[in-house]
Amino acid sequence: MPRLPRVKCEDAMYHIMCRSISETDLFRCDEDKAYYIALMKKYSDRFQCNIYAYCIMTNHLHFYMDPRGFDISSFMKHLNCAYVAYYNRHHNRRGPLFQGRFASKIVDSNTYSLVLSAYIHNNAGDLPGYTGREELYPYSSYGIYTGQRKDCEGVVETGYILEQFGRTEESAREKYLAFVRSMRD
Repeated sequence: MPRLPRVKCEDAMYHIMCRSISETDLFRCDEDKAYYIALMKKYSDRFQCNIYAYCIMTNHLHFYMDPRGFDISSFMKHLNCAYVAYYNRHHNRRGPLFQGRFASKIVDSNTYSLVLSAYIHNNAGDLPGYTGREELYPYSSYGIYTGQRKDCEGVVETGYILEQFGRTEESAREKYLAFVRSMRD
């Protein structure tokens, strides 16, 4: 039975999810995670897309993006193929790394946008040492939103989300932090 076509809309924003194949870790080390984030920056710049939130875990990842009219399938093909080439070369392996094609959901409301951002930023709470301290996880954009760390990669666009929480950056960060914490469960 053929798979269903991906739901796309030219002006839509998306929640993107990728999972590793079988029992393989998608990211074996911090260097792998940093490399994937660098690739996100490279391709979001190349295709003029906005990344609003991300969290890179050991066996999966989430990010929230606005492709700004660019085809998400093409974006993800470039991003994930570049990562698999790096990963296979770096870890001396061959073959696929991702479990099927990436999953995507259209972000169709402001409420979903905010809840999605909180969901992505709370993902690190499943990791030892980050429960209740998710903003400290270095492979998530949450620390950038809260001001805990700088966006050295320049990959995430925080204005779109933060402007919905306050007029000043400090006020917006505080309210956003409280909102994400309230969405933990």
